Amino acid sequence: MAFPVPLVTACSGHALALGIFLAMVGDYAVGAAKPIKKGKEFKIGANEVAIGLDMPRPAVLVLQNRLSPSLLNRVAVQAEIFTPAAALAAGILDNVCPADQLLAVATAKAEQLANLNQAAFLATKLRIRGPIIRVMDKAIDDEDIDFRARVRAKTTSKL
Repeated sequence: MAFPVPLVTACSGHALALGIFLAMVGDYAVGAAKPIKKGKEFKIGANEVAIGLDMPRPAVLVLQNRLSPSLLNRVAVQAEIFTPAAALAAGILDNVCPADQLLAVATAKAEQLANLNQAAFLATKLRIRGPIIRVMDKAIDDEDIDFRARVRAKTTSKL
């Protein structure tokens, strides 16, 4: 989220669990509508709760950075899965295009962003994202503390 130059993410397939977060941390996220060969639309979502995992604190912050509170509830708590078109409408993706145009669309956007004044781009990006990045740093530390405590508890219970 604090990468110093414009970051365009291109989602060429399913984006579940970590995939949705990788797509959403950039400055612009484009996804393929469908596979090049015949197939169903790709699935995009944070399925952690559906598979029995607590949503990690940093992941929640990534979602909070881009989504409205009601959509955050649908994505994180309810583990709703989206098609690329629905992800675009929800603000998870910024653009959806045919799979065979994905690289060209992502590259064109990257070139457009690269032509902006980069000092102003970074300063503004950090002004907007700075508060959440600081909270995210603490959230990462908190996750580490929780993980270490769970490992210690498991190790102690086996003794």
